[in-house]
Amino acid sequence: MDFSGSTTAMDATQTSGGSAPPARAKSKRRYLRPRIDKRNRTGRRIEELKKLYAASLGDRRLTPMLRDQIAQAAEVMAIAEEARAAWLRGSGDRLDAVVTVERHAASLVAGLRLLDAPPATLPKPWEILQAAHLAAVAADGEDE
Repeated sequence: MDFSGSTTAMDATQTSGGSAPPARAKSKRRYLRPRIDKRNRTGRRIEELKKLYAASLGDRRLTPMLRDQIAQAAEVMAIAEEARAAWLRGSGDRLDAVVTVERHAASLVAGLRLLDAPPATLPKPWEILQAAHLAAVAADGEDE
């Protein structure tokens, strides 16, 4: 290509059509989270955590919103456990990334307000003392 005269290098590189290529149309599809398969270890752990969290709700009603929160908390907790295990093996991410995902998982689980055990099954402190007192009185009565 000859750049003599009034033709410059910039003029020579321009296309003769003058129109820009058509812009790519924006996709109207919604982002869907990938499904985790229950056949692998992470999928089985997520199902186990979902059942555990649902059982620990106490007498709260399981609404669709609460079911979604349980699923999200279980997924993030399983991913956090997986990241911690990979880091301990030496093949995972940086420790600060592991701590961040663990902290996020802990906050999601705390948001569920789970119970350790149903309150009806735990004995009251005075019931424990009363049972001990009755056992001591019964033991004294046998000695006589």
